[in-house]
Amino acid sequence: MKSLIIKLSVFYWLVFYSYHVSAWPTVEILALFNEKAVLLINGTQHLLRVGDASPEGVKLVFADPKSAKVEWTGVQRSLRLSRKISDSYVGQNPIRRQVMIQSNMNGQYLTPGSIDGNEVSFLVDTGANVVAINANAAARLGIDYLAEGTETVVTTAGGLIKGYKIMLGSVDVGNITVNNVLAVVIEGAYPSHVLLGMTFLKHVELREAKGVMTLEGLL
Repeated sequence: MKSLIIKLSVFYWLVFYSYHVSAWPTVEILALFNEKAVLLINGTQHLLRVGDASPEGVKLVFADPKSAKVEWTGVQRSLRLSRKISDSYVGQNPIRRQVMIQSNMNGQYLTPGSIDGNEVSFLVDTGANVVAINANAAARLGIDYLAEGTETVVTTAGGLIKGYKIMLGSVDVGNITVNNVLAVVIEGAYPSHVLLGMTFLKHVELREAKGVMTLEGLL
């Protein structure tokens, strides 16, 4: 009888162990960066750097803007940005699109995006009234601001400079697209990044917490 009890105890321990090894926590990716990722693990959000582990024991092994690899109990899995998190229905409400941006060492929020299908680097600037592009970037993007723009004067930290108002066909940040965005092209090399100003940002909800800025838009 004692031998039977021992054998049954071993059996149930193996079943219990097998169940917990195979029962992965729910892991979804909210945002991806180089060497960092924002993960939703069993409903709790964590910002992890490569090599870090969450309280649930999920370790971030690899991360770049396209994908991430996580490890739990010695097993690794590759993940991409979760559409379930980014695109969600609430009753009959429209789809909500969400982009999360990690601040850099200077506290700036830089994010890749596109203007009329051409890749650019945006600097989120709530103090800018419009999307602002320097003349060199405009030329690279194929924007003929001298022929199509309207001359204006732009106020900068260095004073008043000449600019040209233009209308952009579309501006994309992550999975958020805004059409017909007013912008200004500034002569010279300033600003070094395209400023993502209020003519885009007024179309999204903006939140900031713990060094992560969230843009959320309705489609």
